[in-house]
Formats: sequence, C-alpha cells, structure tokens
Amino acid sequence: EVGEVIDHVDADIAWQRHPVPRFYGFKSYASFPLILSDGSFYGTLCAIDPEPRLISNAATVATIEGFANDVTTILSAKLCAAPESISASASRPQAG
Repeated sequence: EVGEVIDHVDADIAWQRHPVPRFYGFKSYASFPLILSDGSFYGTLCAIDPEPRLISNAATVATIEGFANDVTTILSAKLCAAPESISASASRPQAG
C-alpha cells in the first residue's frame, strides 16, 4: 500500500504548477489507496488542507494508513462478503 503525501504544494516541484491544487485550493494533501480483501481497487482515502502541514512524518502517515485500513476492512465486509446482494441491487432498474 503506497500513498501520496505532500506537505506543501508550493515546495514540491512535481505539484507546484499542477492544476488540481490550484483548482481545489489545497496546500497539503494525503491520499492512500483502498484495496479490498478480494484485491480490487475501490478508491482512495484523501485528506486536503488549504494550509501547508507537516503530514509526511511517520506517525501521521501511519495514522492515515490506519484509517485507510479501517475503511478497507469495513468496505470489504460489506462488499466482498455478499457479492450476490451486490449483483441483485445492480440489476435493479434505475430512476431517471
């Protein structure tokens, strides 16, 4: 599990001119993948802040990774344990 952590967009050469931080107005960012128990990619757990923050330290990264693991555990229990209920709900006609 590899995440992306940026303490200060303006100090990170890869992100200084990237349009996404400008569009959303964030200066610090963290994102960690959510990989379900069946190995499928669900999405990411992200945190953004309009101010620069020191979030790349080991304790903060471990905390956010822990949150991502907790979310993955919950999602896996709901989505991977009963695939028949997911396929049944997916086959229902949608409004609109």
